Amino acid sequence: MTLSAVPSKDAPTSLNDPTVSTIRESTKLKVSHLRMAFHQYDSDGLGPLDATIINIMNLISGLFPHVLSSSQLKVEKIGEGSYNRVYGVTILPAEARRDSATILTNRIKGFFAASRKSREYVVRFPHDRELTGDALADQILREISTLQVINSRLHFPTPRVVDYSVNSANVLGKPFVLQTRLRGQCLYDLWRHLNAKQRASAVKQITKITEQIASVTAHRAGTISTENLGFPNMSRIEVDPFPVPGPYRSADSDLQTPRTGSTSTQTPFQWMIEQHERWTRYEYSIGQNNQDVWMQLIDIAKLLQRRGWLGNTFHLVHNDLFPRNIMASIKDTSTVEITGIVDWDFACFAPKCAALTVPSWTWELDRGEVLLDESGHQLPTEEDEKNTACREAFHDSASVEFKRFASSHDSFIAQRVYAVFGQGLKAPSMRSVATKTILQWSELHPEE
Repeated sequence: MTLSAVPSKDAPTSLNDPTVSTIRESTKLKVSHLRMAFHQYDSDGLGPLDATIINIMNLISGLFPHVLSSSQLKVEKIGEGSYNRVYGVTILPAEARRDSATILTNRIKGFFAASRKSREYVVRFPHDRELTGDALADQILREISTLQVINSRLHFPTPRVVDYSVNSANVLGKPFVLQTRLRGQCLYDLWRHLNAKQRASAVKQITKITEQIASVTAHRAGTISTENLGFPNMSRIEVDPFPVPGPYRSADSDLQTPRTGSTSTQTPFQWMIEQHERWTRYEYSIGQNNQDVWMQLIDIAKLLQRRGWLGNTFHLVHNDLFPRNIMASIKDTSTVEITGIVDWDFACFAPKCAALTVPSWTWELDRGEVLLDESGHQLPTEEDEKNTACREAFHDSASVEFKRFASSHDSFIAQRVYAVFGQGLKAPSMRSVATKTILQWSELHPEE
């Protein structure tokens, strides 16, 4: 059964409204028409439509009563990541009938105006095989709660939820989330084709977006709780603590629950002390002992706190703000418009040092072909010029505080210390990060 979803101007006013069942019943009348189109598609020698695409068409025709035939729907597979399979849906305008009575009726109902332009959506299917049942349902609800919260607080385009189901009791036969599709192209596909001015334009906007995201604060570290579902405008955002040891382990409640409780207010340093206690309990349960490393990290955290690098609150982090999740369009030869940010699955609240992450990927690309002058010195390349333009764009647009975090070795160390306290020392890679961080700190501050 599909749960009640976030209201959308493009969807029925309420998915619990009695009229919705009528709409979905009427879908049965259209399904035969759609299936005729599917068979025709096959007979034309183009190959049968994927069963998932057929089911998506049936879902959309049930949700949007003005979709009268398969000719109004275009469904395409966008891609597949580690956790989700993604399809794009375009609803094309209905062919307007010409008799005056129909036109008048449609205008009265608002149908004619609503059908004049295409609308685009995205359907996401979780396919992480480690998550099933209640755990999968919780993950989907958490993602929806996250989108609701960011929609209510951020002032740039983000996806909005139209419909969802946390189980297989739906026309698709699997859990799904239907979202609005943001306009533009993935910045990853555009980046190498942009000139220096266009890249600089993008960097300025990404810098401002990063700071706007970080301006949203919470009382403790963790992920956005499902308690916010349906109440995204609450003055305080409810936060669930990061799980120990990780999101896929069905650990006992003593390890998963911090002693302070999820409603208490913390500073980042207090959170690190609590995380040390939780990880110590976990390590004891599996016969591991990393106390020497933990105590050195706590000493570093104390000094970072005194120097002002940890702060007193927690800030929203996208956690995957890279070109693949940034939508953009080229406006002219010197300007790119960032049209929105997608994929908020890893969003969380963290210390400011982790929230104000420099978009250094924009200027740390390959230099391309190395050219030498007559004396054997490297000549500047086009990529060098673009990378320089990106660095300058960041410094021109970033706040004084952002630039302070960007230029300090202590800030980078604070980011790594936060990562270790969040992810623990179970994995060899994190033990390596911890060891290198302790060594780097001793080199930078031998007196301490």
